Formats: sequence, structure tokens, C-alpha cells
Amino acid sequence: MALVRSIRACRRWVGKGALGLERIPLLGMVMGCLLGVYCAQEALSTFWLGLLALPLFCAVRGKAWKTTLLLAAWVFFWGVHAKRINGQKELFILLENGSLGAQVLEGVITKRLDREGGSPSVWLRIEEGTWKGAKIGLVGSTLPDFLPGDRVRVNGRLFLPARASNPGERERRQALQRLGLAGEMWVEDWSISKNAAWAYGLKRVSWKWRFVVAERVTAGLDPGSEQALLIRALVLGDRSGGSQDLYLPFRRTGTMHVFAVSGLHVGLVGLLGWLVVRLLFLPRRVGLWFVTLLMWVYAMLTGLEPPAFRAAAMGTFLLLGFVFKRQSSVTNSLFASVPVVLLMDSFQWNSLGFQLSYVVVVFISLLGSCLTRLLQPWVEEDAFLPRVLLTKRQEVCRMLREKVAGLAAVSSAAWLGSLSLMRVYFGVITPVAIPASMLLVPLVFVILFLAMVGFVSGLFLPRVGEKVNVVNGGLVNVAYHSMKGASALPGGQLSFARHSWGKESLLVFSLEGGGAAAHLDVGGGVLIDAGSREDFFRVVRPALRSGRFFPDAMVLTHPDAAHIGGAVPVLEEWDVKQVLLPADWARSPYYKELLEYGNSREVRLVTAFLNQVYELEEGLWLEVLYVPDAHEDRVADERCLVCRLHWQGWKILFTGDAGFVTEKELLEKGVDVSADAWVMGRHDSDFTGTYEFVQAVNPQVIVTSHQGFPKHERVPARWAQLVRESGIELWKLSETGAVEISANEKELQLRSFLRSEQERVLKR
Repeated sequence: MALVRSIRACRRWVGKGALGLERIPLLGMVMGCLLGVYCAQEALSTFWLGLLALPLFCAVRGKAWKTTLLLAAWVFFWGVHAKRINGQKELFILLENGSLGAQVLEGVITKRLDREGGSPSVWLRIEEGTWKGAKIGLVGSTLPDFLPGDRVRVNGRLFLPARASNPGERERRQALQRLGLAGEMWVEDWSISKNAAWAYGLKRVSWKWRFVVAERVTAGLDPGSEQALLIRALVLGDRSGGSQDLYLPFRRTGTMHVFAVSGLHVGLVGLLGWLVVRLLFLPRRVGLWFVTLLMWVYAMLTGLEPPAFRAAAMGTFLLLGFVFKRQSSVTNSLFASVPVVLLMDSFQWNSLGFQLSYVVVVFISLLGSCLTRLLQPWVEEDAFLPRVLLTKRQEVCRMLREKVAGLAAVSSAAWLGSLSLMRVYFGVITPVAIPASMLLVPLVFVILFLAMVGFVSGLFLPRVGEKVNVVNGGLVNVAYHSMKGASALPGGQLSFARHSWGKESLLVFSLEGGGAAAHLDVGGGVLIDAGSREDFFRVVRPALRSGRFFPDAMVLTHPDAAHIGGAVPVLEEWDVKQVLLPADWARSPYYKELLEYGNSREVRLVTAFLNQVYELEEGLWLEVLYVPDAHEDRVADERCLVCRLHWQGWKILFTGDAGFVTEKELLEKGVDVSADAWVMGRHDSDFTGTYEFVQAVNPQVIVTSHQGFPKHERVPARWAQLVRESGIELWKLSETGAVEISANEKELQLRSFLRSEQERVLKR
């Protein structure tokens, strides 16, 4: 009886508004939804789920509908999400244990993505066999343009992504779990059935429309041009084309949200629809239905992705209140969409997009009006002067100030809402986002309007549509260069250290595919190679940003893409003052781009000379031991700098991807290559690490790149055995992850990122 009385007391407490449910009646339901998903995610026992039955029964008996909604949503989504997790759990465990390899699977394509990122672009739900119901991501170099609903048979290798090997690197394995995927498959062969799954018919149609719209809104422009790529990204959220550099200004200004078709886009399209309603003098109720329909059509054209669906659902609930003459609340309309969204995909609650969507809109609804009132004195001409007495010029100025104040209030509220999430997820805060959004949002509104005009006119008058698109391309250029200018403002972006790795030490990154990069945190910071462009954005940049490193110098050992592909983005990202080059020229387009960009930015480009010494700070200098002959036509791996770092009396040798030819030349010239530690790569087509050269270096530790594929990136087992028999400790970056090397006068310490217990201390 005591338990029943306690439950009734809690029900009365909740019902009286102690949790604010009186003002926001659907808040309890949302709390229940999230609690249910969370309990399932944490794999709590079903015993605890059963305990909820009693308070739910009491709430129903007491006709406390708000409490009933909370508990019912809790129980329901606990069960729903638990079932979905169990559907992929068994397969995930098998993949984690390495028990699976080549498989043939049959299933249905449930999702397709066309934006950059580490997640797979195609999702498959398995429909046959042991793992029926589990979802996996499909990757491969020859994947066709699958559509949602395609029934496919795929043959390939099931696997889990490798664990994050570097500080700041995204943990893709955990990301897969949060998305609801059990693993990935590298597809080698595939076939598509003629009978598509009817349940995905709507999504299938929306993707087909999307292809048509993407072509129409960029007709008259070069499909591969920056203008066309940005129009598709801004209008449809399609970021599949273009390099990462294209979106860099938007990232720096905190305005990347304009490329996710979400509340902003759907709201702007709804506003355009309402303007059409006003121009056509349609009845209010008819106009509201028209705007609702227009929002859903736009969401369909963008592929009916979760952000667009969330925004369209929220807008629908909001407008339905006006249609049926009920008092509407933005917050309640927002909350009404939560169970619908989670019912479709309860794994969404883990995504940053889901969290930002709801948190930002809540902040706008709660703070927007307060901030607008604070700015009201600036808007009005005179508090005691009636508006009817204002001149035409004064009224226009007042209206402009009102619009600017509204933009400022909404941008500030949205920025405050996203502040904590941006700090947690990315370790950055972008104060420049407020003025940047005030400028960019009106531009996006006009870009959307012109895209719609270009699409409609292109259906009947193709030439007119092309001209409109060209104008739109010019407007997109204005938006891009505006953000580029805003990103250069001092103090526009504040970063915070999220790890202590690499502080006052040398951090050797673990990269894939033969790339190389290392960062030395001395003075202003020195970056030794920058990796490929993909590796820079995936590994190097996140690590440097999360550790708050700002390199002001760069040493490049090779002119090939795997070592300098990220060099230009480095110059764009940080204030690099000088770059040490391995040669005056090279055929590599990345090298030519680097020279041109460096000269345009007045960066000091220095070509390395043999036996030259570059002092970095007291007790620390870089010595050049080998420089390739500029007139000799060699493969890229042989056109490299070999240099040695002298640090507090310790010596660390960097040979890059140098092979037999370079090693032989160094030995024949009698160059002293001795070192305490040796950082080395693998030659593409020749042997690396001859026994004579290893003896000449005589290191205590070798840190080497090693990948299972391709073959030349592997460390030969026989060579590794000989090295270990010589008393040298071999650290393979694929096994250790990034390696941190720190030094003082008495010790040289090496520490593994992946294996926290693996550590080596060299003493005098």
C-alpha cells in the first residue's frame, strides 16, 4: 500500500505541473520516448521494464493522461528499440570476433546517402538467413546507383571498421552501432531483382525526382563547377561532389547547417509558399493546406531524409493547429514529431542532427521572443511617436531594422542552442556564426527561390531556366566568398583541447594507404608531411584541432599525393609561415598547386639543401642527410628528403618511403645515419630497410607504417623477425596506432595510442 500511495503522490506532483507539463503538455511524452530508447540502449533488464506496468496502470486508472503518455511512451520505445538492437547484436559480435569473411547476402536497400563522411552511403537490410533483420552498410569501388527499395543479392567480405588509431579521429565502429548498423560489407559482385520492395515506394520515387531536380536547378552551369556543386548542396543537401576544401569556409563560420536540408530549408520553402498564397489571395485555410503540401513535396524532392522529414512533420503539426483553429505552440509541435521520427528510426536519437534539430528549435522558441524584445528599442523610431505619423522613408528604415533584429535574435538563439553540442562534438565555438548566419540565411532564401523559379521555368522554357540558374550561380559565389571572408575574421572560431596527446612531443600519425604525417609540438609547431588530402581531413586536421595545435612551419619529404595532398588545406587552415620543400619542381599536380598557393599567400618556400641544419629551438634542430637530384628522373618514393631530428641529445631518423636506391647511395657516400629511433615508410616498388642500412642506423626502436593491403605496404615477416633478432623493437603503426615520442636530457619515451600499456623508455 505504501508503494501505491507513493506512486499516486508522484502522479499528483507531475500532474500539477511540477515538471512544467502544464505549459508544455507533450514534454512528458518526449521524456518517455527518450527514456525508453535510453534504457534499451543500456540493455537494462526486462525486470525493470515490468516494474513500469504498475505505475502505468495507476496513471490510467487515475485518468492522468500526461503521466500515462510518459509511461506508455517509455514502455513502448523500450520494447521497440530493444528489438532493433537485438536484430543487429549477434552479427556485430561475430564480426568483432573476426568469425566471418566472404558472404552472399540477400536484402533490401533501405537508405542511400549522397554526402561526404565516414559512414557507408548505402544501407542494406538482410532478408534471408541467420541475420534476418540486421542492417549493414555497403561499400565498394563499383557500387551502382542503388535506390531505396531495391532487392539485391551481394557477394563480398563482411567486416567492422578498424578502431580509431589517432587522437581526435572519428570512432567509426561506434558510429556504426549508433546508426543501427551491424557492420559493413565490401561488395565484389551484385545483382538487382526486378521486384522492388513496395514499402519503400515513396522514398524510391523521391530519389528519382531528386535526380531530375538536381539536373534542372544546375542546367546552364558546368555540372562540376563550384557553383553547380554548391547549388545542389544548398538546395538538395547533395554533398557527394566537390572536395572538402569547398565547404571549409562554412565549417569555420559554423554555418554548415545550411547544407543539411532541415528546419531552415523547409521553413524557408514554407515561407515562400505563404508569400504565394498572399499574392493569389487564397483563403487562409486553403493556404495553410497548400503550404503544408509544399513542405512535404520539398522534403520528398530532397530524398525524404530524416532532417527534412523531422522539419516537415514539425511544420505540419504546427500548421494543423491553425487549420483547426487551435492554439499552436512551436515547442509542442516540435515535440509531437518526436515519436513519429523515433518510430521510423529510433537510432536517430544518437545523431548530432537529431539533437541539434530539437535543441536549437527549443532555444529559438524560448529565447527568440526575449531577444527580439531586447532589440525592440533599437527598432522603433520613437516610443511616443505613432507609426501612422512616420514618413515613408522612416517606415522603410524601421522595417529593415525589424528584419535585421529578427535575424539577429533567431541567429543568436540558434547559436546559444548549438553551443554545448558543438563544444562536446567538435571542441569548437564559432562566435562568427551569428553575423555569418544573418548574412547567409537571406542569401539561402533567395537561392532557394531562384532554384524553384529555374526548375519550374526550365520545364516549359529551358533557356529561361538556364539563365535563372546562371544568376543563381553568381549568388552562390557571393555566399561562398562572404563565408570565406567571415572565416578569416580574428576570433571567429575558438577551439578547445580535447586530449593531451602530443603536447611538447612528436606525434607520428597512423595513416592508411602509404601516407605519412607527424607533428612536432615545439615553438609554433612543425608538421612533417601532411598525408593525403583524405587523410588530412579524416585524421590530421581533427587531431590537431582537438589538441589545439597551430603549426606555423611544415617539412615535406615527398612530392607525391600521399605526403603532400593535405599541404594546401594546411596553409588554408593555419598561419604557416614557412615550408621546407624536397625539390624545386615535381610533376605532381598537388605539388604545383602547393607552390602556386604558397606564393599567393606569401609563405616562405625553402628548398632543402644537403647537410643544412634548421634550428627549431634551443636543443632541437633538423639535419638534412639526403636531397634528391632535381635533374634525375626517379619514381616518387625515391625523390625524398632523408632528415634527422636532434632533440635533447637524442636522434630520430625520418626516411619516408625511401627504398634500396636511396639507402645504397647514403651508405656509399658514408653518411652518418645513426639514430636512437627510426620513423620509416614502405617503398611502392622496391625493398625498404636493407640489412646493411639497418645496421648503419642501429636504432633501438623502429616505428614503421604497415597495412595489410596493398602488398607493398606490408612489413615482410622475415624482415621483421631479423630486426627483432637484432635486438631492435619494431612498432607497426597499424597495431600501435599513433605513436607519441617525447624527450628530455635523460629519457626518450615512446607511447602507443591504441595500446595504452605499450610504452618504451630509452635511457642514456
